[in-house]
Formats: sequence, C-alpha cells, structure tokens
Amino acid sequence: MAPAPVAVLGFVLMIACAAGEGPLIGVYPTEPMSSGNSYYQAYQSWVEQFGASTVLLPREGNADWYFERINALLIPGGPTRPVPTFVHAMIQRAIKAHAEGDYFPVWGTCLGFEWIVEAIGGPSAIEL
Repeated sequence: MAPAPVAVLGFVLMIACAAGEGPLIGVYPTEPMSSGNSYYQAYQSWVEQFGASTVLLPREGNADWYFERINALLIPGGPTRPVPTFVHAMIQRAIKAHAEGDYFPVWGTCLGFEWIVEAIGGPSAIEL
C-alpha cells in the first residue's frame, strides 16, 4: 500500500489526466516547501497557460512511480547544490524512455539545467 502522501498525489494525478487538458508536467521543488511555494506556483501558472496541467512533485520518492504518471519534468532554478537522487533517477529514466522510443521532455532552468548536465555527464561535467 502506498504511503498517504503518495496516495493523495496519485489521486491528484488521476484527476489531472482525466481532465484531458493536455500533458501533465511534474515541477520539481528545488528548495524545501517550508520556504514557500509561490515561486513554483509561478512556474505552474506559466506552463498551464499553454494548456498543460502541472503537479508539484515531492523532493524524494520512487522516481519510476512518478515517471509513469507524468508526461514531462520541469526543474526550476534554485540555490546551488548537487543533483538530488530523485531528480537524477527521473533524468536517467527519461533517457531510458527516449532510447526505447518514448518522448519524455525534461526542461531545466538555471540550476535545473546544471542538474541535467550533472546527471548525464557526472559532477565533473559542470566544473569550470
């Protein structure tokens, strides 16, 4: 049985997909939610104006479970830190899906782009 937060997110994901409003984009919070989520809500609003639905992902969890429920990943900017395990797993899963002929876009802004580079090329890929 899924933990309560996972079950709730699963329900939200099902509702969003059932609406048939377009793709469901997962937005990864690069900072703890205790610091507020208006930053992420701005990203969500921006994406939703183009017909997609969004869901704020947890900071950790089973990447495969979430990957199967969203259509793309958006990683906003934030303070510099190493790529989290959850994000690394999501990016690697997207690469695997692409190799299998599936289409799963991953977008990174600032820190998000650095994490994509690091997840693909390793930590030394972003050293100057």
